[in-house]
Amino acid sequence: MRATLLTALVSLPCAGANAVPAGTQAVPMEVQDLVEAALSPHLVLPQTARWDFTFMAPYISGGNVVCGRVNYQSAMRKYVGAEPFYAIVKRGAVVVALLQDPPWVDTTGAEAERFKALCDRR
Repeated sequence: MRATLLTALVSLPCAGANAVPAGTQAVPMEVQDLVEAALSPHLVLPQTARWDFTFMAPYISGGNVVCGRVNYQSAMRKYVGAEPFYAIVKRGAVVVALLQDPPWVDTTGAEAERFKALCDRR
């Protein structure tokens, strides 16, 4: 019984670290470079950033939305944790790039809802 359960668990399909949600695609390196360049000026110590690009998908008004998280160091040299970001890329240029504000800044929750609508593709 135990061996059968273990075999069943091991054979379950699981999403790998680089899996992307259905209907989306992995983010090409050249697009990653564009997004990093657009968001880096907003980071205190951009050279410390650890980027995790989740996916890229068609955007309703043209181009693509790129979603992911970035962990970077604050001015106190402490990593802040993986902060969500999204960018809209059209014709090889980033037209919008935003890091999600914390709830104490986004007091209405409107920004959090926009991030959820664009990037929550479970």
